[in-house]
Amino acid sequence: MKHRKMSFVTALLATCFSQTSQAEDLESQFERFLSWWPGTYDNRAQVDASSSPMLPVNLYLQPVDLPAFGPEVVYGEWQDANDPSKIVRQRFYGFEIDHDRQALRLNLHIFPPAPDFVAKTKGAYEDPSKVAGLKPADMIPLPGCDVYFTWQGDHFAGAMDKGACAFQAPGTTADIYSWSQMRLTANTFEYLDGWFNPDGSVYVVLADDWAIFDRK
Repeated sequence: MKHRKMSFVTALLATCFSQTSQAEDLESQFERFLSWWPGTYDNRAQVDASSSPMLPVNLYLQPVDLPAFGPEVVYGEWQDANDPSKIVRQRFYGFEIDHDRQALRLNLHIFPPAPDFVAKTKGAYEDPSKVAGLKPADMIPLPGCDVYFTWQGDHFAGAMDKGACAFQAPGTTADIYSWSQMRLTANTFEYLDGWFNPDGSVYVVLADDWAIFDRK
């Protein structure tokens, strides 16, 4: 009986230790992720190596203090490298640990592409005051469009849940969904976006291959 009790206690302690280790691992992964994500990037190497016309883009990812979007928020701005006054896209990325899924969750917020909105907010990676008053209600609604990252040994791999980021195709009543995949290494940020029909077939290919941005 004594031996059986000790075995139970040992097993209980081992389980608690394992759970604590996993939690600590997730915390350390989160710290690594947050240290890797921000920076200045461009896709020049991919543009130069491609046989197809590609737009050269400068990408700026800069932490901003915006509690309305979460405790850890990064502003993203894509610029036409040939004309930096032309903004290709803007994003807020909010990050948190999802303990239930044992993953890092990215909450995606897309800026409205209206010219006056872009004019007021572009350059926020240098002057965060340009976005200081923004709220989630100012963004394009994106229910179900979170990206979940897991550590894959030497990089983070993330993806939306298939079918979750649903909306109507622009100018139609057709129901489609967006599915984004992302990869983050110490030196690159990569992503692949696509729009799909409810049955999983491709609605439109937004890019032929992964977009690869190298840290400058």
